[in-house]
Amino acid sequence: MIGTCNFVGTGTQCPGANLTNADLSFADLTGANLSRATLTGANLQGADLTGANLHGADLTNARLDGAFLVGTILHGATLTGASLTDAYLSGGYKGSIGTPISLPAGWAFVGPVLQPI
Repeated sequence: MIGTCNFVGTGTQCPGANLTNADLSFADLTGANLSRATLTGANLQGADLTGANLHGADLTNARLDGAFLVGTILHGATLTGASLTDAYLSGGYKGSIGTPISLPAGWAFVGPVLQPI
């Protein structure tokens, strides 16, 4: 348990949670609801966020290196300074805010769209 969030199994429900600087590296967050959560400076390296809802989440300076973000909702998420080196992405992600510091090979951040190139 971190703060008021209990990370047991898939589908964690923690909308609006304050997870600033939390170490969630390699966590199974499949299908988690972290909408509007504050994940500033959080370590999500290698975490499985497949199908997770990060709508409106603050991921400023978060480490998402090697994270699985397939089907993850990032609309309205702040990605300023976030590191996404070697993250697993699919499709495109519209409506994100700010510019990540790094992206996986073959991806670009164009305006509010994170997309394959």
